[in-house]
Amino acid sequence: MGIKSSAEDAAEGAKQHAEQGAAKAADVARRTKIFERIARAGYLTKGIIYAVVSWLAIDLVFGISGGGKIEGSRGALDTIAQQPFGKIMIGVLAIGLVGYSLWRFVQAFLDPDEYGSDKKGLLQRFVKFLSGAVYTGLAYSVFQLLMSDKSVDGDSQTKQVMARKILELPGGKFLLGGLGLLVVGFAISRIYSAYKKSFLKQLATEEMSAKTKTWVTRIGQIGTSARGIIFGIIGGFIINGALQSKPSDVNGVQDTLKELAKQPYGNILLGIAAFGLLAYSLHCAVMARYRHIPANAS
Repeated sequence: MGIKSSAEDAAEGAKQHAEQGAAKAADVARRTKIFERIARAGYLTKGIIYAVVSWLAIDLVFGISGGGKIEGSRGALDTIAQQPFGKIMIGVLAIGLVGYSLWRFVQAFLDPDEYGSDKKGLLQRFVKFLSGAVYTGLAYSVFQLLMSDKSVDGDSQTKQVMARKILELPGGKFLLGGLGLLVVGFAISRIYSAYKKSFLKQLATEEMSAKTKTWVTRIGQIGTSARGIIFGIIGGFIINGALQSKPSDVNGVQDTLKELAKQPYGNILLGIAAFGLLAYSLHCAVMARYRHIPANAS
């Protein structure tokens, strides 16, 4: 009887342990799925904002509606807010921006993409952190827009305020110049990523047909390159602002596109940039669908 009772107790204990393990695994899977949806919604939101920015520029170049204008991400959100049901739309986008910011912070601190802790890996994770901070600020601006009828500050205006605060710090010129170099470095890395097609490593290409993979590759290369070039110009503005101690020289996407429009054959340059950003918005949509979201991210 004693041996039989001990065997039954052991079996019951094993059963409870298995049930607890299964429940824990199911909970982890549920939380992972929820976080995955949040991250994918963030990529889609980012794509929508870039699509609006590119559409406004394309509309200006080709005069499709007669009301085109050059805007950055914040201006694009203002434009969306002015549409019918605009407050509802930007409310949804605000949630998506929070999700994207959260994903960037997870990439920075939990390192689900396994960048590592060497110098290169820490730099990549720091860039993810900065991206998260930028999109958190953008999300905050959107919530402010929801709570009032005021427009949010433009991209360049926001960057100029930040540049002024940095220049007021001890060694501010060096800090701002270093930030400009970091932006230029990021731009170069994006262009190199487009050339090497390294973004494909982050995608579930095994789920794509050969034709889909070809389109995804081309769109990713065009969009990532266009964004890299624009960020390279922005980095140049930041460095010049540091050298001249002039925050007003620091520009964002909006004024960068305006500068392109002022050049010889400006409409052609602006049109190319606009279509490049449209390609990037499609690339963000691809990331929302096919991006690997590692289980250890949640």
